Amino acid sequence: MTAWKVWMTAAGALLAVASPGWAQAPGPVNLERGAAMYAKHCAVCHGEQGDGKGPGWLGQMPRPQVFTDRNYMSRLTDQYLFDVTKLGKLEVVKREGKGMAYKTVPMPAFNDELSNAEIKEMVSFQRTVRGSGFKSPKAKKAFEEHCIPCHGATGRGDGKLPNPRQQAPGEFVSEIQPAPGDYGDGEFMNRFSDEYMQGLIRKGWIANMESKQWTTMAGYSGTLSDQEIWHVVGYIRQVLINGKSR
Repeated sequence: MTAWKVWMTAAGALLAVASPGWAQAPGPVNLERGAAMYAKHCAVCHGEQGDGKGPGWLGQMPRPQVFTDRNYMSRLTDQYLFDVTKLGKLEVVKREGKGMAYKTVPMPAFNDELSNAEIKEMVSFQRTVRGSGFKSPKAKKAFEEHCIPCHGATGRGDGKLPNPRQQAPGEFVSEIQPAPGDYGDGEFMNRFSDEYMQGLIRKGWIANMESKQWTTMAGYSGTLSDQEIWHVVGYIRQVLINGKSR
C-alpha cells in the first residue's frame, strides 16, 4: 500500500467520527468592537474591506486570505476561523483535529510519488483546470490518482472528504478544515505563486510551511481575549463575507 493510500485510509476513518465544528461564542458578538479590532490587528494584511490587499500584502506568500471571496470562505467554519486567529494556522493544522470539533487534513507530500517535472505539470494543470482543461496526460493521471478525494473531479474543492454528501460546489461547509482549494476560484488561486504550489505538492503543507520560506497566519492568543476574537470572527463572517451592514 502506498503512503498516499495509507494517509487516505486514516483520514477516512477519522472523518467517520468527526463533523464540522460551528462557532460557540461565549457571549453576544459585537460587530462594532469586531470592526475596531479588525482595523487594528487584521487590516494591515487582509485589507480594510477584506480583499486581502492590506499595506503588507505584497510582502507575503501566500498572499493573505481574501475574506470577500465568498465561494471559498463559505466553506470554512467560524470555529476554524476562531482557532486560527487564536493559535495560528500552522498550529491548528498540525493538531489534525485533536481536541477540536472538526478534522484538519493537511495536504500530504508527493515527493516520492511525482517527479519534479510532473509536479510542475500538476501546477500548470491546477492553473487551467476550469479553463482550457488538461495540459498533459501525465498531469491528468496524477490528478485522478492523488487529488480527486479532496479537490473533486473538476478541481472545485468538492471531493468526498470535504463534501461527502456531494452538495453543489459553493453550497457546502467543508467537513475538513481548511477547505481544499477550488482551482477555478481566481481570488483563491491568485494568492499562490507557482514556486509555492510546487513546494506544497513536493513537501506537503506542514513541511512546506515549516521551511520558513513562506508566511502563515500567527496566533493572537497573547493579544486578544477569546471574546474579542469572537467579535472579530463575527465581523468577518457577517460583514466582510455575507455583506451585512453594521
